[in-house]
Amino acid sequence: MTLPTLARTSPLGGAVTAPAARVRQVGRRVRAAVFAFTAVAVLAPVLLVRRPPVLDLAPQADQARLFLETLGSGGGSAHAIAWLAPNRVSYLPLVLGRLLGGDTWGARLGLALVMLGGLAAIHLLAARFRRPPESALLASVFLFSSAFYGGFFNFVLGVLAFALWAAELERAPDARAAALRALGLGALLYFSHVLWLLAAAALAALDLAVRPAARRATLHRLAALAPFLLAATIWQLSMAGSAWSTGVAFRSPPILRALRPGFFETWLFGGTRGALEPVTLAVLALWCAAGLARRRAAAGEP
Repeated sequence: MTLPTLARTSPLGGAVTAPAARVRQVGRRVRAAVFAFTAVAVLAPVLLVRRPPVLDLAPQADQARLFLETLGSGGGSAHAIAWLAPNRVSYLPLVLGRLLGGDTWGARLGLALVMLGGLAAIHLLAARFRRPPESALLASVFLFSSAFYGGFFNFVLGVLAFALWAAELERAPDARAAALRALGLGALLYFSHVLWLLAAAALAALDLAVRPAARRATLHRLAALAPFLLAATIWQLSMAGSAWSTGVAFRSPPILRALRPGFFETWLFGGTRGALEPVTLAVLALWCAAGLARRRAAAGEP
């Protein structure tokens, strides 16, 4: 017995049968449910504590306060807002959190919005590249990384910008539309983190090498990134001549630190210590190994 099918037009063109459409609808509902469950699990430890153990949260939340004060001063403040400087996207959730939560809840709400952005990036990538929702659920563990606990919110939100860029490279090679979308994504990458902007350019260059059929659209995308790469270079050169200086001091070479037991646990899970972290890392490694083995078996490889 065959199921009756009702043909309808797909957004991607062609006809889609009703059973197939229902399968996709159920799949979207499952992904939405997994995302909602993960969001609750991720946000609970952030919202339930008065002072989340995030190194740079307090000064960044205070900068959100200064931003609102400077914006409302009508030009009479001693501070100035660098509107075109890169690495500024994290102030959007922090300012929004302060507007919604005030002094008591502002920092926590801003931090929660940052976490939701990173979580959305993981689940967006899983959906776009047809990975199972279970993989997105497990990958969400890495939100609690050293970057998060260090307070590098621009870098965490940059994951979302990079995920959108990766999804853009998979779109149909329409050169003009690709360039327009790339301009918007380039701005998002620039204001997220310059390292993610460089990673996006590198990914586009790799796409240019492995997919010659989409070469024209990829070249348009790279051209759209060019002004933001130039702006980042100019900003970096201007900072080099200012009084601002920064640096990193290592007590031992990074390669030796990477060989120490527990290094990857510290790097991936932010330095939290306990029996759960190595067990979690082992489970994730086994999951990846099982996925690779299943993929090879499905492809008929020995």
